[in-house]
This record gives sequence, structure tokens and C-alpha cells, in this order.
Amino acid sequence: MFSDSRDLSTNEKVMYCAKFSLWNRFHHICLGILTIPLLVGIFILIKLMIEYKSTSYIVTNKRFIASSGFLSRKTEYVDHTRALGLEVNQSFLGRIFDYGTITVRMPLAGEGDFSEVCISAPYKFAEYYGKATAPRKKTSGGKK
Repeated sequence: MFSDSRDLSTNEKVMYCAKFSLWNRFHHICLGILTIPLLVGIFILIKLMIEYKSTSYIVTNKRFIASSGFLSRKTEYVDHTRALGLEVNQSFLGRIFDYGTITVRMPLAGEGDFSEVCISAPYKFAEYYGKATAPRKKTSGGKK
């Protein structure tokens, strides 16, 4: 869960916090379990646990925040006003186990897209994205 309030600006609140999906790392988990007798598996499983606990993807009422890292931390921010939209992709297994890839689309080619990541419950993330951007969309297309 997101607990670092230093990343939040004034009047900003967390609407949804997503974690990356362990289903996407299923082959790493199997490899880790199979190689436990060689002690390599312990390191693989510890690495996965640290990655899972230290990575979060957050929708606030003002922006997206993607944070990852344990000893060193990388954080990306994208204001809702700069994002064009959200794309959600799910494979057949993703639909069964409720995981998928989200991509926040950016307007300029030089900026690139933001955080194409595999998360749990991607449509719930998309729902909160819609709620966060709805006030902006209502005010930008008002009646004359």
C-alpha cells in the first residue's frame, strides 16, 4: 500500500493503489520453488517479494504516481491534464486471474507512454482513472 505522503501535493488524495500482478511472474515463482535445493531459488523468491512490496501504481485526484525500488527509489509522475487516456489489455489468462497491462497514453511522441505495467485488477484501476479525470473533462467541454 502507498504510505509515502511526501509524494502528494496539497489537496491531493489517493483514490486507488494498484500492485503489480504476481501472475505475470508465475514462471519466476516456479523457477524459484524448483531451485530452492540449490539455494538459488531462495534469492529468486526474495527478489520477487521485495519487488512486490516496494512497487506501487497510484491514481490520485490530480495525477498518476508509479514508484518502484527498495534501496534506490524511482518515482514517475503524470498529471491527468497531460494524459490522453488509459489503455487496458488482458490476455485470456489475465481475464481468468484478473490481471492485465495498463498504458497511460501521452500526447507527444517525445514523451512516450507512461508505465506499461502488468497489474492486478486493471479495470478497477481504469474505473478510478475515469473518476479522477471526470471533473477535468466536464469543465473543459462546458456549454456556451
